[in-house]
Amino acid sequence: MKKELAEYKVRPVDPTVESLRAELLEIKHRKVFDRLASEAKVRTVALDNLWKTSGYTIDQNSDVINEDIIRALITEQKQKQPYLFDSGGAGEAPAAETKVESNLEPGPGNSRGGLVRDAGKFRVTRRQLRDPAFIQLNQSRLNEEWKKDNVEIID
Repeated sequence: MKKELAEYKVRPVDPTVESLRAELLEIKHRKVFDRLASEAKVRTVALDNLWKTSGYTIDQNSDVINEDIIRALITEQKQKQPYLFDSGGAGEAPAAETKVESNLEPGPGNSRGGLVRDAGKFRVTRRQLRDPAFIQLNQSRLNEEWKKDNVEIID
């Protein structure tokens, strides 16, 4: 049994296992980070940005999450990037400023082309009109559109 244990210790680690372990650690750390950031009144739309810019690194050799380090990083980012934090609301993005209309003249060629004509017409092909299955499915709509003179036959 000691021989098997020694062989097991020497055997290289599967890269898939390592990548999955790293991903799981990141999920765990991110969950704690998001909770602490919410307590610090970070805007919900800014959580990803804060995660990326905070400089927080995950210790791949330890499963212990040090919340004090995360709090310190969030406090540091509050000084550097105050716009990521809510000043007293519910963690929402600030309202967009109203756009001021300018007195720009229309560009050259703005009058070319016309309005789209026959927009909204019921368009059918001659082949569809000869197809009994199509007529059976669309008979009521086709009759309504014929009464309104709103049918366009296309080829």
